[in-house]
Amino acid sequence: EDPVATAIVRLDPFDAVAVAALARRLRSWQLADDLAIGLVGSTGGVPLLVAGAIRGASAPSQLVPDQDGRSTVSVTVAAAVARMLGSVPADARRLVEASAVLAEPVDLLVLGRMSEVPDAATAAADGARAGLLRIDVDGSVCCAHDLLMAAVHRGLSPARRRDLHRLATAWTTGDRQLAHRAAACAGSSPELVAELAAAADAARAAQRHQLAAAHRLRARGVCADARVRDELLLEAVIDRVTAQDLPGADELAATVDRGDLGALGCLALGLLARETGQVAPARRLLRDALDQAVVAGDRRLCERAGLAQAVLAVRLNEGEAAVEAVGARAGAAQLEAGPGHRDHGP
Repeated sequence: EDPVATAIVRLDPFDAVAVAALARRLRSWQLADDLAIGLVGSTGGVPLLVAGAIRGASAPSQLVPDQDGRSTVSVTVAAAVARMLGSVPADARRLVEASAVLAEPVDLLVLGRMSEVPDAATAAADGARAGLLRIDVDGSVCCAHDLLMAAVHRGLSPARRRDLHRLATAWTTGDRQLAHRAAACAGSSPELVAELAAAADAARAAQRHQLAAAHRLRARGVCADARVRDELLLEAVIDRVTAQDLPGADELAATVDRGDLGALGCLALGLLARETGQVAPARRLLRDALDQAVVAGDRRLCERAGLAQAVLAVRLNEGEAAVEAVGARAGAAQLEAGPGHRDHGP
């Protein structure tokens, strides 16, 4: 007999104590309190989802969303969610799918129109009874739990997912609308790339570096120009480093082509090396970034590389090197760039 079959019969939501007990039983894991509490938050304590998350995770750290809010959806969790979706009528399922794509609380009327469900109230009630939807006191509706939302979104067919994102553009604005437009795009779109890049620059200027990275990665997904794709990836690495999302930056850096980094590539990987305490690689990469930027006549990139070198020198208590990096070398780079220089982004 499968021991999980008896572990998930309980109808009431699990609390952190029950989650920790289940983790000990299924995986012999001693969960820290914050992980148990986090798993309750992301699953709502739904026994089926809790058990699926524990069985599907390769390590306790995978039980909660990462620093960027991304949830790890295992095959076991996906199967559990599919069973939950299969237990409700088709209209309720459509409402849950639309809610997962919108990824934010929304008025029931809007959700009903977006999902093309005529009796949205009945469908929402069915979804709520099944633990798939949450209806707030103000009447707004959203997916009941973050892990459920991620699993539903991932389980959609590509065509269905694009169609729902396309419908979502009519009910959203600003950054969210841009995100839906990118997700709805089936091919390349130079116009959308330009809009997303501009939004990323604006987010960076406002110190919203995670949003800037997200917009650059979305732009990369609808960009056909290999050179621009590479630049978007490297700038996204820099944004994540600046946001101190070092695991996320390292994940992106692992996909960078190391064959010919160029000045921007050296800057991105140099910044990551600096922030992760790899002093020797940071020195080399940031020096190479400045040298290559000088040769290319890229004044803005010279300034960025010079400042990055200066920060490293200050941290190492190398005052003279810091002055040289931010002053003499960056100034020389600007002079060498001359009147015909080109700026390389913000």
